[in-house]
Amino acid sequence: MSVVRDLVIAAGIVLAIYAGARVFSKWRAIEWARTDLDVGRRLLIATFNTRDGFNDARRWEVLESEFPAGYASGTATVAESRNAHLHMFEKRFEPVRKSAVQLRSIRSEAEALWGQEIADLTEALLGCVHELETAMGMYVRLLGTPAPYGHAQPEAQYERVVFDLPANGQSGNGGEPNPLREKVAAAVVRIENYVREKQKRFVPRKFR
Repeated sequence: MSVVRDLVIAAGIVLAIYAGARVFSKWRAIEWARTDLDVGRRLLIATFNTRDGFNDARRWEVLESEFPAGYASGTATVAESRNAHLHMFEKRFEPVRKSAVQLRSIRSEAEALWGQEIADLTEALLGCVHELETAMGMYVRLLGTPAPYGHAQPEAQYERVVFDLPANGQSGNGGEPNPLREKVAAAVVRIENYVREKQKRFVPRKFR
């Protein structure tokens, strides 16, 4: 009887261990799924916020209220004009800077889960942010610099980076799409497609 009892106890222990392992494995899979979905959701929010702030910062219409109080472009000195544009660009770029910081933070989590590819995809978008910030600084630095005979004003070379002007036009209407806007849009699409593909593993087929 003791042998039978020992076998029953041993079998019970084995079944308990097996059941516990199954439960733990299922719990771990659920936690991984939750982590993937949460990181993916936050990454997409940060990506979209960066894109929207980026596009808003490059509006080609500049309102008078965006400049410091009392600024008059017609009578301003070069120094006053530079300071006024620096003020305007700083206000425009601040939301982009905050979104980019958030995106960099979440990118580290995404890279830990999914590897280098997502880091490279987000870096393409962050590279556009850096390009805009650099161009804004150069535009201000060159503003008011005398133009060589027969050439456009030096800051004009950065106009289609700091402003969403069409590739071959002088205003926000008509012409080819702005190259930097297209570049940002493509970077966002690649990030979104990557994240959506990762999340397919955890979304029931009927909801896809």
